[in-house]
Amino acid sequence: MTRLLIGTSIRQQPKILREYLNSLENLKKDGLVCDFCFVDDNTDFLSKQILNDFKRKQRTILLDSLPCNADYVKDENTHYWKEELIRKVAKNKNMILKYALEQEYDYIFLVDSDLVLHPMTLLHLISLEKDIVSEVFWTKWSKNSIEMPQVWVSDQYNLFYKQREEQLTNEEINKRTIEFINKLIVPGVYKVGGLGGCTLISKNALRKGVSYDEIYNLTFWGEDRHFCVRAVALGFDLFVDTNYPAFHIYRETDLLRLEKYKHYVKDYGNNYIFLPGDRLVKKCQNKITLAMIIRNEADRYLSDVLNSVKDFIDNAVIVDDASTDNSEDVVRNILRNVPLLYHKNDVSKFSNEVELRKQLWDLTLTTKPDWILCLDADEVFEEKAKEKIRKIVEQPYYDVVSFRLYDFWNEKQYREDRYWNAHLRYWPLLIRYQPFFEYKWKETPQHCGRFPYNVTELPTTVSDMRVKHMGWAKEEDRLRKYNRYIQLDKDAKYGIKEQYESILDRNLNLVDWEEDEKNRNKNVYKTTTLSLCLITKDEEKNIARCINSVKDIVDEIVVVDTGSKDRTVEIAQSLGARVVHAKWEDDYSKARNIAIENATSDWILFLDADEEIKKEDIGKIRPLLNDDTVEAYIFKIVNYGGASVSSGLTEIHYNFRLFRNNGKIKYIYPIHENLMNIEENRMPVFKKADITILHYGYLNETRIEKNKTERYINILLRYLMEHPDDKFQHGNLAVEYFNAGDYNKALKHLLIATKGMDVNLFGATRLLRYLIQTYIALKDYDTALKLINDAKAYYIDIPDFKFLEGMLYITQKRYKKAIEMFKECLSMGEYEGLFITMGGTGSYRARYMIALCYEKLGRLHDAVKEYIEILKTNPNYQDVFVRLFDLFVRNEKPESVKEFFDKYVDKRNPANFAILAKLYMNIRRFDIAKEYLDEVDMDIAGLNTLKGIACMGMKDYQKAIGFFDKEHEKAKSDAIYHKILCYLILKEPEMARRILWEIEDSADKKLFLTIIGEIKASYDEVKDSYFKLLEKLIQFSEFDLFNELLKLYSGLFTRDDYVRYGHMMKDKGFDELAVTAYIKAADLNCEDPDVYTYLAQKALEQNMTDEAFAFAAKAFNIDGMDVDNYALMYRIYKVTGRNDEADRVSKSIKEIYPEIELEEIVQ
Repeated sequence: MTRLLIGTSIRQQPKILREYLNSLENLKKDGLVCDFCFVDDNTDFLSKQILNDFKRKQRTILLDSLPCNADYVKDENTHYWKEELIRKVAKNKNMILKYALEQEYDYIFLVDSDLVLHPMTLLHLISLEKDIVSEVFWTKWSKNSIEMPQVWVSDQYNLFYKQREEQLTNEEINKRTIEFINKLIVPGVYKVGGLGGCTLISKNALRKGVSYDEIYNLTFWGEDRHFCVRAVALGFDLFVDTNYPAFHIYRETDLLRLEKYKHYVKDYGNNYIFLPGDRLVKKCQNKITLAMIIRNEADRYLSDVLNSVKDFIDNAVIVDDASTDNSEDVVRNILRNVPLLYHKNDVSKFSNEVELRKQLWDLTLTTKPDWILCLDADEVFEEKAKEKIRKIVEQPYYDVVSFRLYDFWNEKQYREDRYWNAHLRYWPLLIRYQPFFEYKWKETPQHCGRFPYNVTELPTTVSDMRVKHMGWAKEEDRLRKYNRYIQLDKDAKYGIKEQYESILDRNLNLVDWEEDEKNRNKNVYKTTTLSLCLITKDEEKNIARCINSVKDIVDEIVVVDTGSKDRTVEIAQSLGARVVHAKWEDDYSKARNIAIENATSDWILFLDADEEIKKEDIGKIRPLLNDDTVEAYIFKIVNYGGASVSSGLTEIHYNFRLFRNNGKIKYIYPIHENLMNIEENRMPVFKKADITILHYGYLNETRIEKNKTERYINILLRYLMEHPDDKFQHGNLAVEYFNAGDYNKALKHLLIATKGMDVNLFGATRLLRYLIQTYIALKDYDTALKLINDAKAYYIDIPDFKFLEGMLYITQKRYKKAIEMFKECLSMGEYEGLFITMGGTGSYRARYMIALCYEKLGRLHDAVKEYIEILKTNPNYQDVFVRLFDLFVRNEKPESVKEFFDKYVDKRNPANFAILAKLYMNIRRFDIAKEYLDEVDMDIAGLNTLKGIACMGMKDYQKAIGFFDKEHEKAKSDAIYHKILCYLILKEPEMARRILWEIEDSADKKLFLTIIGEIKASYDEVKDSYFKLLEKLIQFSEFDLFNELLKLYSGLFTRDDYVRYGHMMKDKGFDELAVTAYIKAADLNCEDPDVYTYLAQKALEQNMTDEAFAFAAKAFNIDGMDVDNYALMYRIYKVTGRNDEADRVSKSIKEIYPEIELEEIVQ
């Protein structure tokens, strides 16, 4: 009998530990004497109890862990290992190895405690007769990464093969990495350079000294690296087996996915393998099931279709939609040697195609298919399918295979024009059924698709095999289909009206079918052609706008999709795009270059999905293709920032977007990619074109929704680890840190990027701007001002730096000085050159800042005048519109505001009504808000939510719920939030509980669950949601519930929380509560000068001058450069009659800011 010890160093959550131990008990152990040795490093009492329970059932020894001061930290993103903790784990593992050696076990199986093993793992690994072998498992090492193996090829974690002196490009590294990962997907045993986590070690290896001891002259991180290096040095090869992958519970949310793995183990046997993405793949002998709908097809192409597939299908499922001919006889005759499920409908369902397609799908699933080949009864595979298709279904990499469909207009020719070009795209016809994938149908009665619309979220590839679609080949068929579409979809709700109308065209472009595709277009004259290229992921909101902006001037559309889970692919294909599916590898250049490789035209126009060409510039593009002196053109790009396009925040730069498709021009850098002539290692020869691209990807909502900042930071950090001297990417990383509010890190990388910088580079102005803004954010005003003066002297025609000087003065509350600077910006006008600049700094933005300064100075009449002037020239400048009407709402009678609104505002834009409603809600005039909302007579997303909130403010909660129930699209989640709040206010927690499932997992959901008693979320988990909810309750004057909820977490408030609470109370007009909160914050030595300023002002109002002076002094000590602090001290001295001290304060501020007159400010 083989004696084996299973060993683990354990510090684990109870629920994960239970799953691990259960999987150990379920291991097949035939012919083995199996014992267990665990090092108990648990700090959770329940985990210790679980281990002891296991010990009572199994032959187990528990060893005590070595002491260590380092804490083991993990969260839903990743695990955080400190070196001290790693060494401790290494020593624990060595204790287990030592025990196995002393007790003379034949094998030691070291396993991590967050794995769930396949029952066959142990017997299979032993059968391999290897000294050291691991079973593979796959992990997302960070939440948004792809799943990666725990084995590697070389060094720390290289996943690619490389000779010692071999120099690899990033492209080659990516290629070899994919090859290695793809190899591990195929069941087998492979030699590797590193392994861990789930490793079988022989007695022979133990006796020769393998261990996890640190190798002192090796800097690799992690105990497994030192084990592997030592093992190879001792003469052992390292292997990984991929036949029975383990499941890794790396984060708590993986427990939900674990149920799929357990289902796989229980129901799918040993002939299947569980792969990354929760994919199930049969190891061999995959079966193909034909799925087909027929109706009166006997005399058409049914025989041809069935004969083209009968030799390679293993099963067939046919839904006969109430045929009245002998279609069934044809099917049963040709497929007489194929297992057949034949179902005939009594009544046709063809008028509702989705019902019919679902019926076929459900019947097909009853046969437990491996692969489903879904063909219509007029689609014929070309001959080579019989030879090639078996190889396709035995590969493990892809679950969806797409083919080109050729619409034949007679027996020998297919149609090719604007509306008939399906053969230029690829259509999924063959899919591997994935039992754990949530398939979703397009719920339309026509054109719903033969498969669920989201199948292309699965790994997808294309085949060079072609399919003849004969359904249009006969004139009588075309007439019949035309009449059917006109009858069933007369408004072209589900199709394209122009395509329907083109069915009966007489002047056609027909192309001869060539059995050898390579013969087509030989020696045919080509005019200059243009391809539109895009890379996409989850761009359903943007892609149609982008493609439609240029589709009339391009000859083909190539979309490289990197894993969209929404309708991006479907929309792109409907617009005529050829979609290429590619794995996302955190490298924008690689994805862009895949698009270039798939483009067939002479020139390439590259756009992002969240861009569009300015309408008036579309016609300027094609003439550029005739210039033989250039390789590329740069276009003007306007990046919109802020809350919306109407916010007025833009950055303007120029970049390559149109270039020759000559094989030489490619993208470099994984992010903020640049175009290069890679053969000659230079920029392309280019000209500037008078064409503008509008880019919406930097809007706040888009950046948050796509998590752009965090994603870009991670990509750039990885890149800079390998290219630490790349100043260009240091600058880009700095900008991302600035956007994230991490100004110290931004400064670090900006200083690297700007050291020795060529100030004539187009991007130099951008880096200087961010450097100045960073110093301002860090309150280093002197350095910021020095940089501004240097930049103004060099870039004499760029108003950005004077604008930044004005913004610096606003930060210092020097509003008069700021106005002077913004007026200088206006006198300069807008910059028209190639340097990267901010939009509007010489025009509307400068004027807006002047108006804002007037507001700060209390000159409201002047502010209103400026705002109105701006709106005359920029009527869509939303920030100005909001500021203007906020002044009106707070200072004028509602009827006066309404009169002005009716006279001057564009009432065709519903956003204007929504803005007024929100402004009145801010001052709790919900009745007036409702009046504005009731004037909107169109159904737009968000309108019903606003109406519901207005009803809440008027205490009509049942009516509010009615509005929330009507909400749709993206606004639905906000409506559900408020609906739950209504039920809580109405003291109907059970109703709230019923709809909580509709909220996506979030802090809001955890807070609501805590309120109704389902869970007890920690304060840090829900802090922001908690304050948001408190503010809502104040808004709706629901103070009973407010006070009840305040008790939930107020006992956990820190000084920053008291500051935050105080700010909220002050803003809502509850001065006494604000004072109480601020005093608690002050007692805890908070560092917010506004707290002490406010307390000083309140003390002064009560004639408590000593207290006022003490608070003012604290504010001054925190920020001795703040004008308001000087003004407060000046006022206190004046009130108390200490005029000499007041004069000294006045002189002090003038030494810093000469234009400041404290007397004016105090008055």
